Amino acid sequence: MRRTKRLALGLVLMLALALPSCPGGGLAESQVIVAAIQPEAGDISPAQAEALAQAAFFADCGFTEAQRSEFDCSAALYPELLQGDPPLPRRYEVLFTHRDTGLTYRLAVASPSGGLLPQDNDNFGEALAQAKAQFAMDSHISAQTRRWEERFGPYPFWSYKTKAHFNARYHSDPGPCAIDTGITLPDPADLSETEALAQAESALLKEFDLTAQDVASLETDVAFHARWQVDEEKGPRNCWVICYRRPEARGKGIYPLIYQVNVLSPKGKAYARRNLEPEDLLTLGFSQELADRLTELTELWHVPHGGRFFHADPACKSVPEKYHPLKPFPTGKLLSPPFKTLAPCPFCVQ
Repeated sequence: MRRTKRLALGLVLMLALALPSCPGGGLAESQVIVAAIQPEAGDISPAQAEALAQAAFFADCGFTEAQRSEFDCSAALYPELLQGDPPLPRRYEVLFTHRDTGLTYRLAVASPSGGLLPQDNDNFGEALAQAKAQFAMDSHISAQTRRWEERFGPYPFWSYKTKAHFNARYHSDPGPCAIDTGITLPDPADLSETEALAQAESALLKEFDLTAQDVASLETDVAFHARWQVDEEKGPRNCWVICYRRPEARGKGIYPLIYQVNVLSPKGKAYARRNLEPEDLLTLGFSQELADRLTELTELWHVPHGGRFFHADPACKSVPEKYHPLKPFPTGKLLSPPFKTLAPCPFCVQ
């Protein structure tokens, strides 16, 4: 009896969520939520309602005996609802749930007549076939992921190249199951990895106060991304992403990214940026509090050609109107000329 009551309550909640809502977010006036009730002497039994619904469901979808065992079935009795839209007779709501995919099929069986009421289950067979195919693919990829993890360790620690080979092998079009969506192998027409690394090094030497020896001392991780969002206005493009990290930081719990260079393919244009750490800014004489706050910002602003301060607010009121709009620059460039000579604005930064 307890199981029947819990089942009935669950179906009430499920049906409440399934009812369409009116534009204001509530239920339409003609819709009424009612609780399930216990069968009476004149009603057909839940088992009879399930049997009638199963016969119609399996005949409608043409399922084999093996396929029928893939579904769980539940039924609850509801009273007559004359003020509903449309009006509903006393009936059992029977729900079939596919165990693997969670897809559901609903039928209503009138009581005591046992007649089936119209339900909207169009294209259920097609939807189930698609859901099962997706489930099978996801299961296969999960199994392959576990197999690769036995060799390469947990996937968050895989190199970009490992992720790219995994995606290329198991995802013809990287989707939500891919490891780091978008990482893949380049086409022959794309920029080669060697060419991308050369462009990235040139960009670092140009943008930051670095030598070739400095760049060579950093560890690199290289990935080719399909449809990387480099510029919001120009949309996603194929791109090499080269990340640089300090080797001495490996194995200490934190392995921070220091530089990142995006190299567009096949043209080779490079965009370099530096990720700041609080320790970097302490060398410039900033307080620990200010250093911590600045490392959370990706962009700062300044007045080119003579400005003495950097700003956190692009509309800082301390700057005369004639110098607006302020020019943005990546926060990471605070460590390189000419930005390293700028002082924090006492109004919007300090």
